Amino acid sequence: MSRFVDIEASDEITLANGDKVTVRQRLTAPEDAELVRRLMRMRIDAKTGAVQAEEGDWHLQRVHICEAYLLGWDFRDDEGKVMGFERALIRQLDQDTVVEIATAIDALQAARREAAEKKG
Repeated sequence: MSRFVDIEASDEITLANGDKVTVRQRLTAPEDAELVRRLMRMRIDAKTGAVQAEEGDWHLQRVHICEAYLLGWDFRDDEGKVMGFERALIRQLDQDTVVEIATAIDALQAARREAAEKKG
């Protein structure tokens, strides 16, 4: 695997109802750091002043994962009109859709890491 991220490399994921989403294969170092920052919540201990990282809200984490990885979709509205992909529309998706997409992205990334580890 190259040390450099091909920012145009993508995968297509088919969701349970047959809709398809296009997702990035990898994030760059700054993108990954930003995602981690958004997934964690920092808390300062009042007694010691120490900064502690805690996991943030699970549902909001799913939104952040979608925002980081999603490149496109073939979703349609209630009248059957194709809804062009816009990053801002991610926050208008229903919770079940966000969870399904984020779970699929997590599984894809886990499989990619496992394959890379097997290669050595």
